[in-house]
Amino acid sequence: MDKFRLTPDQEAFHILLNALCKYGNIEEAEEFMLVNKKLFPLETKSFNIILNAWCNISVDVFEAKRVWREMSKCCVTPDATSYTHLISCFSKVGKLFDSLRLYDEMKKRGWIPGISVYNSLIYVLTCENCFKEALKILDKLKEEGLQADATTYNSMICPLC
Repeated sequence: MDKFRLTPDQEAFHILLNALCKYGNIEEAEEFMLVNKKLFPLETKSFNIILNAWCNISVDVFEAKRVWREMSKCCVTPDATSYTHLISCFSKVGKLFDSLRLYDEMKKRGWIPGISVYNSLIYVLTCENCFKEALKILDKLKEEGLQADATTYNSMICPLC
């Protein structure tokens, strides 16, 4: 950027982090984020990019938990997106208790769960043979004014197959 006399900006930084993660360079993206913390202070959005990569691209619970702890160490507060990524990761690997615990914590902190959170909960509940509870989550989703979509129903159908 210096060579072309461009000023570094936050949006370009996030695009680069996203691109690195998308193509499997998650560790490099995380290192790049930490190395450049003077130029781009650590914030929730940057951590969410890394967290999303560990949770939804690589589905590595160990690394996702480590990034979650790192956020806390850096005094970066998780937001609704952070919770959504981690709940998704836990549900994909069948961690029912952790998924529900985070869902409860998310609500206690005042974050409103979106359709992705409900889909993840429906998936993990159905995988763990808690079909009645999955149907209750589906009802809760509708009570919240959200519209069930194909992903919602596939979150039930796939584990049952």
